[in-house]
Amino acid sequence: MPRCAGSCITAVIFDLDGTLVDFNLDIKRIKRELFGFNSTEPLLETISALPPEEKRRALARLVEHEVSAARRTELIKGAREVVQWLRSRGVALALATRNCRRAWREVEKRHGLVFDAVITREDAEPKPSPEQFLLALRLLRVRPENALAVGDHAFDYLAARRAGIRIALLPGRFSREYLSRADFVLRSLKDLEGVVLESCD
Repeated sequence: MPRCAGSCITAVIFDLDGTLVDFNLDIKRIKRELFGFNSTEPLLETISALPPEEKRRALARLVEHEVSAARRTELIKGAREVVQWLRSRGVALALATRNCRRAWREVEKRHGLVFDAVITREDAEPKPSPEQFLLALRLLRVRPENALAVGDHAFDYLAARRAGIRIALLPGRFSREYLSRADFVLRSLKDLEGVVLESCD
């Protein structure tokens, strides 16, 4: 178990798509299907602005796309190994995703990843709101200063900052703008091991 002193990291909250697995969802195609045009707004936010019945139909169709994609996901290099390493160190693990729970269950079935807490968009307002991270902290019973969020998107950065926890970002087109402001930049998931060890020195 990591020595819990000061800012020692005793809990890690992972993003899912783009961080642990690749969903390869064609978001532009889904937007054209659902709205008839390629909205510049994020998908979930565009759906949320629809009238109730249209919103219900759009969400149901999105779930179908997510579940189908989840069945074909591939693990990001090093994902299984770093999750196992963290677990062997006694680090509490959570997953916070904008995806639906049915999609997560398909990923779980396909890859066998295990977390102490899994939070989907059905459980709390999704990132960039801090609510998913705040719920993860409560479920894991850890303080913000002892938690680390890991993601690949601006939404991960914003949610972590709003929740008062540190953020480690993987470089990519959705995180590029925030890399210089992140607490840690990971060249690969393997780098996470060093971040956790150094936090407890």
